[in-house]
Amino acid sequence: MIKQSIFVAAALSIALLFLSCTTPQDVLNDYNKHFEKTPAVTQDILETGNASLMLQELYKVDIEHTLVLTAPLGCERYEWKITDVGGKNLHETRTGRRLNIYIPDTKLHNAVLTTDGKSRLYDVTLTVKYKGKSYSDTAVLVLYAAD
Repeated sequence: MIKQSIFVAAALSIALLFLSCTTPQDVLNDYNKHFEKTPAVTQDILETGNASLMLQELYKVDIEHTLVLTAPLGCERYEWKITDVGGKNLHETRTGRRLNIYIPDTKLHNAVLTTDGKSRLYDVTLTVKYKGKSYSDTAVLVLYAAD
């Protein structure tokens, strides 16, 4: 009787273990659904006069997450600026090909939390120097606090 009880308990435990597990692909898909996939941007857009395609028009980021944007490869200089919409009040300036900002470590985080509606609009401006010429593109950044 005890052996049967142990066997049944073990069988149920194994069955529940397999039912609760997901495949590695399920875990990867769950992780990837939190990111917006965009095509890679190359310096070809600068040579064809399409610098306005360096950034998307709009980015939405929860203030508990990280903002990561990448500029075209192969430029001589990169500068990122985050300002209030309209270019007023500079909040962040960064250099380098990649803009990587962990929002909870910035003043932007608190600014959103103290705003009615718990969201704020900013301009993100990327300026690059390529073959001696400067190119610029601006996008709207919506920072929001999730409920």
